[in-house]
Amino acid sequence: MMVGIVFLILFGGLSGCVYLTFFSLQSVPKGELIRKVESPNGEYVVKTYFHYGGSLSSDAVRGELVNVQTNSKRNIYWNYPDVDPYVVWIDKDTIKIGNQTLNVEEGETYDWRDDDERVGELPRQFSEQYPPKVIE
Repeated sequence: MMVGIVFLILFGGLSGCVYLTFFSLQSVPKGELIRKVESPNGEYVVKTYFHYGGSLSSDAVRGELVNVQTNSKRNIYWNYPDVDPYVVWIDKDTIKIGNQTLNVEEGETYDWRDDDERVGELPRQFSEQYPPKVIE
C-alpha cells in the first residue's frame, strides 16, 4: 500500500515537471525585452521579449501581460519563428500581436506549439531590423 502511494506521488510530480517544461506558457524562455505597449485605458502593458534560437533553430518571441495596478504578470504569447511582432491594442481588452488577436479579460493566449493551423513564417513585424533593437 505504501509503495503504491509513493509511486503515485513520484509519478504525479514527474508528470507535473514534464507539463511545466514542455507544454506550459509559464516555462518558456525569458528573452530580452524588445518593447512595451500600453493598453488604451492604461490598465495593462504588454511586453515582448526576443529569444535567440541559436544556430540550430529559429528565433522566437514571448509576450507578457502586466496588470499595472497589481503588477501581476503572465505570458500570453509564444510564437516561433518570430523576431519583433507588430503589437496594437484594438480596444481596452483586446490586443493583436503578430497575426493573433487575444482578449486579455477572457484569458486568451497563443502558443505556437498548440496551433495545428500554424503557418511557419514570420507574422507582421514592427521592423525589419535583425536582431531587434533591445530596450536597455
